[in-house]
Amino acid sequence: MTPHDANYNFKNPIYDRTEFKEWSLIYPENLGQDVLRFVDDLTRYSQTYGITVHEPFLFATQSTNFEEWKNLLDQDFTANDLPSFVLSFSKPNNALYSKLKKFLYLEAGIEHQHLNATSLHKNSASVISKIAL
Repeated sequence: MTPHDANYNFKNPIYDRTEFKEWSLIYPENLGQDVLRFVDDLTRYSQTYGITVHEPFLFATQSTNFEEWKNLLDQDFTANDLPSFVLSFSKPNNALYSKLKKFLYLEAGIEHQHLNATSLHKNSASVISKIAL
């Protein structure tokens, strides 16, 4: 494994096998097809590393308004407990990203990763592998 521009090439399963269980994915409705393709690819690519990916709890929203996203997640957290982590998916939106990060990490205590939908069109295998690892 050789680092090159902070990229690593993993070809073998990770030492401690793990599972993506009880995780949530929130996204704008208009990116629904991209999200489904992402989940399929994540499931497939993760198997290479010995990671099992279970279906996420999907939350499609009408907008990219932070308050709407926060309320939707808050309602779910209250009704169903906290997920292991939340992945948010949208077109580039720094304000939404920073508010979600603050809410999820500081207020809810949940791991969070944000994925810009446009990055999947450049090199989806690399992006998905980094998320899995």
